Amino acid sequence: MRRKGFKKPLALIVALAMILTTLGGFGAVSFAAEKQVKFSVEISSKASDGTTGVVKSEVYSDFSGKLTVTGTKVNSSNAKIKVTMTDVDSLGVQGTRTYTRDMSFDSNQDVPLTTVTNLFDKLNNTSVNLSYGDESVGYTVSGADGTYALEPSSEDDARAVWHAIVNEDNFEYGQKDKEDSYVVIGNGSWLHIGNSVLKFEDDYTEDLVLDNFGDLSTLNQNIRDAVVLDQDEETVEGVSFNLAAGTELALGSSYAKLKNNAAFDFEVEDYAKLEECLATLRDEMGGSTTNMMKTLFGVMDSVFTTIGGTSIEAQGQIGEVPDQPTNKDDSDKQDLSNAVKEAISILGSGTFTSDSYKAAIAAINEANAVIENEEATQEDIDVAAVKLDAAVRQLVATDKAAEAATAAAEAAAAAKVDAIDDLAQTLIKAISLNTSKYRKSTVDKFKAAINAGKTVLANDDAALDELRSAKRDIVRAQVFLTVKGAQKITVKAAKKNVKVKKVKKAKQTVKAITVKGAKGKITYKKLSGSKKLTVNAKNGKITVKKKTKKGVYKAKVKVTAAATGELKAATRTVTVNIRVK
Repeated sequence: MRRKGFKKPLALIVALAMILTTLGGFGAVSFAAEKQVKFSVEISSKASDGTTGVVKSEVYSDFSGKLTVTGTKVNSSNAKIKVTMTDVDSLGVQGTRTYTRDMSFDSNQDVPLTTVTNLFDKLNNTSVNLSYGDESVGYTVSGADGTYALEPSSEDDARAVWHAIVNEDNFEYGQKDKEDSYVVIGNGSWLHIGNSVLKFEDDYTEDLVLDNFGDLSTLNQNIRDAVVLDQDEETVEGVSFNLAAGTELALGSSYAKLKNNAAFDFEVEDYAKLEECLATLRDEMGGSTTNMMKTLFGVMDSVFTTIGGTSIEAQGQIGEVPDQPTNKDDSDKQDLSNAVKEAISILGSGTFTSDSYKAAIAAINEANAVIENEEATQEDIDVAAVKLDAAVRQLVATDKAAEAATAAAEAAAAAKVDAIDDLAQTLIKAISLNTSKYRKSTVDKFKAAINAGKTVLANDDAALDELRSAKRDIVRAQVFLTVKGAQKITVKAAKKNVKVKKVKKAKQTVKAITVKGAKGKITYKKLSGSKKLTVNAKNGKITVKKKTKKGVYKAKVKVTAAATGELKAATRTVTVNIRVK
């Protein structure tokens, strides 16, 4: 597949269709005597040759789903989304209601729809078993070449599961006075794969509102400002995500809002590959929007390749949800017991230095304590096993102790020299980086990491771990440098009248320009216009010179809001009209 030149909106379009259909569709299904479409999302676009490409997802009254891709290519300069709902009682929809919105992006290049079909072809013969409380249902994905079906094992089981999830105890449904479509991600939501976690920034206290799908750069920046992709000490063997209370989906005048925290855990056979996908995204978080979206599409391809054709177990819970997912407790102690026996045998087969012998004995005693503890978890067992294995491997025979000590000292010295050089080179590059375009909050962290690195480098007694840690902190702070956001200002020029009698006696000053929304210092500069008018650079007031005759005088004025620590500078140009009468 040709990856270069991939247009950034395509992955977003496909993902959006899937999310809207899943959240809105299955929750909206009610009983119908005959199979009918209850909820659909259709995204269409005309290519440069006049042909139309369509990606359409549908949910039926029997809780089955369908995705169809027709046409050969799309052009994101004219993309549109159409959502259709039929008799959705929970959202107050009687009969059929259709909502349409322009999703065009600033690009004009055709994109082949094979990039979509190649993705979904990978999901053929994938099965998902979804459980919620005492209810469960199996789903099977099948299809290829643009037509894909999602079929439940039982309509009754599917109805029981989805109605248990989307009932009014868990969701608030209703109608708004005016049409407005958006997605709100509740603060406190997170996604956890392996030990990689996508979560809200600690100092970001608001919900994440996504209502600008037609401006992908702004959407991308809003997400970057709110969330961070990081490593966690805890490892989840699969995929776990939590949607915080307050998460909301609005389509037209209808909306659905989550009342309680909702968590879903997925057991995936090869979750390590999915974790690599998150790591790839984390490395691109500070890059351009185009690279971010290219990476996102590559990640989607990797995810679909990993889960395609496999069987996935999914468990849902709404209400009391833990802050972080926890691993299952499977306390098999036999392997640890065998490891203890082997360690004792090794200790009896030779003589070892006092320190290494004591360390091995301590690890054996700790392992035995875990074995005897009836409440020991699998994590306790795994930790004891690792400590015991390390202690046995680090046993030093007495006749080799001196040789080993010399070799270790030489290796440590060489490693420290390399670490000093690495830190020095990292500092040189970091200090030379122009940070003027980045937000002050992230630049401050970056400079703090640089200063900490300088301190460590200047310390002759700095340990190897300190040197390496200082380098990692600088690199990490640089990765998370965030470009300043746009400063949105509104500038208006009002028409003003000045009496000729007053001008005849003295110059007259009027306030004709108003500025709203500026965060930085405001300045004014006259670009062109009548010599009879001057502009105050500080307050923008217009002065009409003494003895100016009757007539209309104009001046073009540039208004600038200076950059702040978090926002770029913004400029607007207005024309001022002054009538002397």
